[in-house]
Amino acid sequence: MGRMGGRPVRDHPQRHRNTDEHLAELLIITMKCHYIYTKDGEKVLIPYCWPVVLTGDMSQCTCRPEKTFAAFERERYNETVKALRAEIKDLEHENAYLNRIIKKLTNQKRKNENYDERAACGAAER
Repeated sequence: MGRMGGRPVRDHPQRHRNTDEHLAELLIITMKCHYIYTKDGEKVLIPYCWPVVLTGDMSQCTCRPEKTFAAFERERYNETVKALRAEIKDLEHENAYLNRIIKKLTNQKRKNENYDERAACGAAER
């Protein structure tokens, strides 16, 4: 409770909570270039980097949004998953290649065994 003009004034907790939320929202917004609207409904650019200050063009903004720890971890997780999927794909291709080689060598071995058996049968008949 405070005093204003000689009479007691009660602090309204709802008003402070909204003010705190509003300030937190403003702090988040002000980390990079942004627009605000005046009471008249006019759109005003608030620049925070030199390209926007010099050109007045928001598309030139070089402000980087701050990543939260969760966003950073999500990005790192996605990169790891992407790398692992690429490795799995490479291993699957290598596995298919090696299976073709094994099949080819197995077929050659069977042909050679059949040829040896025929040659042995032909020599026995003579």
